[in-house]
Amino acid sequence: MKTESTSSDPDSLMSPRPEAKDFSNPEVEMKVSFKRVKILEELLETETSYVYSLNSIYVFFIKPLRNSEHETPIIPKDTRQTIFSKASKILSFHKLLLSDFQVRIKHCTVDTKISDLFFEKRMQTLISLYRSYINNYSKAFHVLREAEKTSATFKTFLRKASSRSGGKLTLEDYLIMPVQRIPRYVLLLDQLLRNTSSSHTDYKGLCKLLDQFKIVADFVNTSKKQYDEEDQVKKVLNQIPDFPMEKLEGSLALSVIKYGVMTRVWKDRSKHKEIKKYFLVLLSQYLVIAKVISERRKIYKFSELFSLNGASAFIHQTGPVHSIIIKIPHTKISHGIEFSQSEEVIRAWNKDMDSAISKLSPSDSAPKDDPRLVIIQELIEKDAKYVDNMKKMIELVTDKPDKILEEFFDIIPPMIPPHEEFQQQLFQTILDTSRNFGEVFESTMRNLILAYNPYCILWIELEEGFTKKKENHPPFASCAIEFETNYGNTIEHFLQTMSTRLADIKPTVDFLIKNTPKRQGEEVAALERVSEQLKNFSEKIQMLKDFNNERLKNKPPPDTKRGKHKKKSAFERISLKW
Repeated sequence: MKTESTSSDPDSLMSPRPEAKDFSNPEVEMKVSFKRVKILEELLETETSYVYSLNSIYVFFIKPLRNSEHETPIIPKDTRQTIFSKASKILSFHKLLLSDFQVRIKHCTVDTKISDLFFEKRMQTLISLYRSYINNYSKAFHVLREAEKTSATFKTFLRKASSRSGGKLTLEDYLIMPVQRIPRYVLLLDQLLRNTSSSHTDYKGLCKLLDQFKIVADFVNTSKKQYDEEDQVKKVLNQIPDFPMEKLEGSLALSVIKYGVMTRVWKDRSKHKEIKKYFLVLLSQYLVIAKVISERRKIYKFSELFSLNGASAFIHQTGPVHSIIIKIPHTKISHGIEFSQSEEVIRAWNKDMDSAISKLSPSDSAPKDDPRLVIIQELIEKDAKYVDNMKKMIELVTDKPDKILEEFFDIIPPMIPPHEEFQQQLFQTILDTSRNFGEVFESTMRNLILAYNPYCILWIELEEGFTKKKENHPPFASCAIEFETNYGNTIEHFLQTMSTRLADIKPTVDFLIKNTPKRQGEEVAALERVSEQLKNFSEKIQMLKDFNNERLKNKPPPDTKRGKHKKKSAFERISLKW
């Protein structure tokens, strides 16, 4: 696989900023000047190569697949969009950047300045594009592999397209390039800064630019790692067909630590030991237990899901038999559940259980510099995923059965821009330490609450009859099924999740309040105001929900005389109720 080279040291991307060299020696100055020009030329050369590769993705893969959709699609449109995500937009972005590079670097000298080419608006666009691409990266690979397995036509197309593009690179090789590009920028900018005098007109700009790219690179690495871990969690738990995936919703940074078949041992009432095999999955926050139906065919049936909070594990030995006893307070296994295996396996499980349990402590899991950064990154990623589902739903659900649902779904598109602004502001705050999270939450939350007001109220009114409306209108039901296949749950479930989205943000705000230094009084005060706003909003919605439930209980029989009163529109009913 041909990929861009990166440093062998994983910590090098986040290494301290290089100190300015002493350029007073003429010989040193000459060497450094020569190196600086060479690094600038390498930046232009690698950018040219990168744009060429991105263009190959568009010309040999995206364009033919898109053209085929007018006649006989090679793959469905949504499959193509998932696989290639923001690739076309990334290409357009880098074409413009390359054009600027060519003007500035083609005949560069030691005095050439480049940091101003990455102006604020361009950096914001770069961050937004790469964040979306990385968040979709694991899903894109999964969808690509599934499409190859299920479609011989698509598999043949990929082979021919790869051959036309040069034959050396597969589509997977091309798709990983954007992931590798940000670390490459970091390495080149780091080298450039090491060979730039502190008196150079570009020195301060390069310092700021390098710091920004390091944070973006760290975000890219964190996002990719998290999505890879989530993908692994799904792969392992998919071995248990009836596992309730919705029980893990809202759990952040889940990863698979260990899994395998163990023998459960317990004593029944007659004191005779009964032995059965179970499939155990140890996640970073949970223990999953499933019954083994067939070990040879790997058929498992879900049994229990336990949180590891407060759990303990220890090794028990009876003669040559080694077992692990797991205790989790306030559950059905508070007195312990015992599993046996070979001594080597039991000791490995015990070690990993102890490690997973200890990492649940906030003091152990939080970074030593600022524990807020991890929770903010997780919030951004989760919110981006949520908005992506909103967009897909709007795109698919085009056929509404009646006027009420049409008004309802028309409310949703205006909810997306406040979310995107919220994500952008939060990410910008991570990059620029002079701003505070309180200011961002307070300024963006107003718009979010305004956007969610009509939605939450109308959903309260529609929730009871939504499923019936869906079932009674086949075209709408068909659109909903397509969304549900991708989402992994019913459309009603997602709509209900939307109604509680702002309430779900409150724990993050409360975490920020607890972990923001008291000396930052204004920031804490702003966060407390936001927390109170979210609390009031949630209570107001709950009050309306209770009122609606009471109204439905006491609802009079339908009036058989029609035309007596003009039925109010959904929005008129909302304004009256509010």
